[in-house]
Amino acid sequence: MAIRILSALLAVFLISCGSDTKTPNVSQPQWTVIEQRLSDQTTAKMMTITSQAEWASTWAQLHPTKALPVVDFAKDTVVGIFLGLAPSPCYSVTIDSVVRGTTTTTVNYRRVAPAPNTACTQVLSYPSVIATIPKSDLPIEFQYVPAWTLIKQDDSAFTSSKQVAITSQVEWAALWSQLGSTEPLPVVNFTESTVVCIALGQRPDPCHPVTIDSVIRSTEATTVRYREVTPDPNTACIHVISYPTLIATIPKSDAPIAFQAMP
Repeated sequence: MAIRILSALLAVFLISCGSDTKTPNVSQPQWTVIEQRLSDQTTAKMMTITSQAEWASTWAQLHPTKALPVVDFAKDTVVGIFLGLAPSPCYSVTIDSVVRGTTTTTVNYRRVAPAPNTACTQVLSYPSVIATIPKSDLPIEFQYVPAWTLIKQDDSAFTSSKQVAITSQVEWAALWSQLGSTEPLPVVNFTESTVVCIALGQRPDPCHPVTIDSVIRSTEATTVRYREVTPDPNTACIHVISYPTLIATIPKSDAPIAFQAMP
């Protein structure tokens, strides 16, 4: 009997230990932007650079007279995202996140469009971003995430924290009037877009803006991840109470919209 009990306990122990090995090893390493600019690369492409020779050659093509940025390829890999043609210089590309899974490292990126009332010169441009990410033996993939378009990012009349999704013109007009803005109501096509509003509530000064990190779409929900930007300790901020608010449009989705505050 004692032998049977010990055998059963040993089996349970081995199963529980084995289950730990099946847990996916997923992490979100940071990235460092080398440059984010309008480039001369007219076609869309993604690049991954893992050696000094390749980096020097690529940089010389992009910047024949500019000093080569230092990269430690024992620790980092260079990634480049070139969007190709954009209708004006007010468009840009940014990295949303870098996710390291069990089989790949995924660089999530998005195109940032200007707010509807932004004055932009009608000159064709080619947005790009080059950054370093921590070195990995896993293959690197690039994934475009749903874009969001900024409408307004400043102080508002919303004195308490709130996150709302607006799906109709009537709701949109009501929200805009609550903002206390003197600007005309921005045009939104609700057959293609949804308006999201993120208000942080009271803050001690105007140096705490809110920004959207990413918009993640799944079959269950569309999640808007947002973050409060804290000022650098050396930033000179006037001590005037503010109510940071961000309003943006995201692509319309039939899935419910959730909001997630990021640290």
